[in-house]
Amino acid sequence: FEVTLSRLRRLFDKDIILSSAGQLSINPAHCLVDSILLAGIIEQAGKAPAGQIDGLCEKALSLYKGHFLPDDTALAWTVHRREMLKNGLLRIVLQAGRHTEQAGDWEKAIGYYERGLDIDPMAEEFYQHLMSCFRKLGRTAAVVNAYHRCSEILFKHLGIKPSARTNAIYSSLLEQTGQ
Repeated sequence: FEVTLSRLRRLFDKDIILSSAGQLSINPAHCLVDSILLAGIIEQAGKAPAGQIDGLCEKALSLYKGHFLPDDTALAWTVHRREMLKNGLLRIVLQAGRHTEQAGDWEKAIGYYERGLDIDPMAEEFYQHLMSCFRKLGRTAAVVNAYHRCSEILFKHLGIKPSARTNAIYSSLLEQTGQ
């Protein structure tokens, strides 16, 4: 371990690789690590006022290049970190979508919800908000498409139907349009 660490430090600036209690890390004062930055934004968003959520969401989305170490399923810490980053990002995207919905910016909210579904296509709450936004814009066909997309994804991957809440939203939106 010591020989390998010494060789690694010779390849890089000596202060880049930190060693503590038998574990190595990258010195954040010298290197930016996207997963560490994303975790910081997730933490910051949990305490931020609503007016700052859009900016934090955009920063977080720009950092997120896909699931953290997606091929590594053997180590529990990577699975935990992957889920923590994904779920944290989804919370920020949902917050930003809700914030823009409350402001009446339906198109921007739709953009957030679609980006959330790009990260996790089985996140049913995003479909619910998406249908509501499409309804506000009078886009009935898009409401129907979002519902069917939700149904297909949930059945294909989980073998389940949409929740009672999703079905209720869909039915009420169709009733409002006279379908």
